[in-house]
Amino acid sequence: MGDRASIQFRDDSGQFSAILNDHWGGMEFVNAARDWLKNYDGEGKYAMPVPRGVSTPQTRRDADALMVEFIRAGIGGDRVVCSTMRIDNSDNGHFVLNTADGSVWKHLKWQEESEI
Repeated sequence: MGDRASIQFRDDSGQFSAILNDHWGGMEFVNAARDWLKNYDGEGKYAMPVPRGVSTPQTRRDADALMVEFIRAGIGGDRVVCSTMRIDNSDNGHFVLNTADGSVWKHLKWQEESEI
């Protein structure tokens, strides 16, 4: 039971983030991740000030750093991080989101945004 979907970020260097699953999020979870990623401004939260123009994992859009930012931002803004989120199988499939352009990959095939 549930409406499971899992996501993972992939960056231009081919690195993947950890997998995040939402037991009840379904495709709304995938769409929230895509929307958040497309609107992400590269500004992370840092322990100390970072001078403008300095390359950081967030400005480079590194997959693992963006997964942390996505979770920190409340899973795309409106959602709450809760116990229904975990690494698990998903009846809606597993989706990889490209950090450069927000394209979504499902079942070993890149799909255009309109197809998801």
